[in-house]
Amino acid sequence: MSNSSNEEEDKEFLRSNPWKWEEVIQAGWINWVLETPQFPCILQLDSLEYSVIETFDSTNDSTEVMKVYTKVNGIEKLAILKVYQDASRYRDTRLDGFIRELVAYSNLTHFGLCDEGLVPHCYGWYDFASDDPVVLSERHPYVPFIWEDEVAPRALLLEYLEDAVPLSAENYTPQMAPAVVDALQRIQSFGIIHRDPEIRNIVVRPDGNTFWVKASFSLTFESLTMF
Repeated sequence: MSNSSNEEEDKEFLRSNPWKWEEVIQAGWINWVLETPQFPCILQLDSLEYSVIETFDSTNDSTEVMKVYTKVNGIEKLAILKVYQDASRYRDTRLDGFIRELVAYSNLTHFGLCDEGLVPHCYGWYDFASDDPVVLSERHPYVPFIWEDEVAPRALLLEYLEDAVPLSAENYTPQMAPAVVDALQRIQSFGIIHRDPEIRNIVVRPDGNTFWVKASFSLTFESLTMF
C-alpha cells in the first residue's frame, strides 16, 4: 500500500486504468493483489470424470476450453472445463491465468455474484497430476501440453450457460447496456478488476440476460475500501 500524500490520486488512477499492469506495479498497488484465494469457496476436486462434447477456439495457446459432460455434486450435467498449462515459468504467480481466475471466482462466489447471475458458477478446480498421460493424450490429442508437460496442468470446472451465445451486433439491444455496465461495476466493487472488458467476454441468453466470462486477466485485491 502506498503511504504517499498522493494516495487518493493513485486510487483514482487505478480505477480509471485497471487494465494497465505496469502502472499498477508502479503505483504500488501490486502489493494489494491476492496471490492465493482469500476465501475457501472453490474446492479442489478429488477426481474428475468427463466426456468432451465440444472444444472451443482459444485466444491463448496455454489454455483449452471445452464443453464437457460430467457429474457435479452427483448430478450429471454439462459444464465448461477450462484447462491451464502450468505457469511456473512465471516468477510472480499473479501472472498465472489459473491463479488469477481461481482467486477471482473465490471472491465472486463468496460475495454472491455468481448467485446473482452476473457470472457463471465455479464448481471447483482440478489438478491433472494423478491422471494417466495415455488417457489424456487420447482425450486431448491436439493439446499436447495437457499430457506432455513435465508439470501437469490444472483446470476450473465452470457452469455451462445453456443457450448462451457471445454478445454481438446481431443480438445486442440497447436495454442490455446498463445491465452490462452495472454488472461490471458491481464486480469491481468487491475488489475484482476484470482487465479485459471486451464484448468477446460477454455472453447473452435468449431471454436477454447477460453474463461476464473469462477472468484469467483479472486482478483481485485484498481490500475493498480502495474501490
